[in-house]
Amino acid sequence: NSQRRKRSRKLAGRWFGPIERRLDTVRSVCHIAQKRLIACFQGQHGTDPDKRHVSTIAFWLVF
Repeated sequence: NSQRRKRSRKLAGRWFGPIERRLDTVRSVCHIAQKRLIACFQGQHGTDPDKRHVSTIAFWLVF
């Protein structure tokens, strides 16, 4: 019974490890996007429109 638990934990680690790493990336990108949106709504543009356009394209390439 304990062997079965060890084996299932090992398999779960193999399956969910890469998924957790990918979710960390998505979480980070979402956090950055949220900060940029808040700054934009508050009127703190900080960059010119061309740079914002390029960063938007780079943002979507992550997904």
